[in-house]
Amino acid sequence: MKGKLMLSTSLFLVALMLMGSVAPASSLVTGKTFVIYTGSGAFHQDYNGFYGNYTGAGNTVINASDFTYDALVAILENTTVDALFLPGNEFADNESLTPIKTWFESGKKLLWVAGDSDFGGYFVSQKLNPVLETVGSVLRLDAGAVDDPVSNDNASYRVVANQLGDGPIASTIDATDFKMIFHGSTSVYYVENGTPKDLRNATVDNVEVVVKSSKDAKVIDQDLSASSGDFYVTINETTGNYPMLVTETIGDSMVVVSGEANFADYKNMYGNTFEVSREFHYGSIVVDAIITYFFEKIGTADSSFLPFNFVVPFSIFMATAIFIRKRRN
Repeated sequence: MKGKLMLSTSLFLVALMLMGSVAPASSLVTGKTFVIYTGSGAFHQDYNGFYGNYTGAGNTVINASDFTYDALVAILENTTVDALFLPGNEFADNESLTPIKTWFESGKKLLWVAGDSDFGGYFVSQKLNPVLETVGSVLRLDAGAVDDPVSNDNASYRVVANQLGDGPIASTIDATDFKMIFHGSTSVYYVENGTPKDLRNATVDNVEVVVKSSKDAKVIDQDLSASSGDFYVTINETTGNYPMLVTETIGDSMVVVSGEANFADYKNMYGNTFEVSREFHYGSIVVDAIITYFFEKIGTADSSFLPFNFVVPFSIFMATAIFIRKRRN
C-alpha cells in the first residue's frame, strides 16, 4: 500500500512539473492569415523576407500594397484575418476606422502599427495614431526621430537599439549582445486621460516595452514641425532609453507599436545583418518572438476550456488513483 501511494505521489509530482514547464518556441506559427496594408502613406512596400518565412510555415500573407481602403475593409469583414500590419499608413478623413475597431474587438487579433521618422515629412504620426486610439490603446507614436550618435550602423539615423525589456515577451528572446536595427525610426509614448506621458520609467497595465534604444540616443524634430506629436523633444533634458517596440494586451487581442516597420525588407530590418557593418542583429528573431508569443499565450483557443498541459497531467493522476482504489477493493 505504501509503495502504491508513493507511486501515485510521484506521478502527480511529474504531472505538476509538466504543467509548469513551458518549452521555448522552436518554429513559426502556422495556419494564420496576415494582411499587410500599406495604403497611400507607407514608405516601405516590400516584405519578401516576412512573406517567405510565414507562407513557408503554412500561413497566408496578403501584401495589400495596391489595395484601396475599401478593399481592406472587405477583407476584414469577409475573411478570417488573424493579424493586420499597418506600416506608416495615412488614413484619409473620409476613411472610417470603425471596421478596424470591429475586427480588433472580435477577439484574438494582432494589430501591428509601425511608424517612421519625420525625415523629409514622409511620415506624420498624427495620421496613424487615431488607429491606436480607435482600438482603445494608450500607446502613441512620437512625431520626432530617434538619433543615436553612439549605438548605430555607421550613421546616427541608423539606430541600433541595444536593450531588451524584462517583460514576458522579451524574456523569451535568448540574446547575447542584443542589437536590433531601427532605420530612421521614431519612438513610442503613452497617454493618460489624454495627456502624453513618458513611457521610459512608467509601469502601465498590460503594456510591455520589448526593445529600448541605448542610453545615448536622443529625439530630434527633423522636419521642424514643432507639432503636438513631438512629445519627447519637449523633454529632451533626459535622453536615452526610448521605447522602440512596445506591446499592449487589450482583452484577448494585442497591439504592437514600433518606431519602424521591423517586418519590412527595408534596410534588412526583418533580417539578421546590418546594412553597412554587416554585424548580426536580432530583427527577425524579435518580430517572430512577438507573433509566436501572442498566438500561443494570448490569442489562443477558447479560455473556457482547460489547457492541454493541465488536462493530461491531471488525467494521469486520476487514472492512477482509480487504479490503486480498484486494487485495494
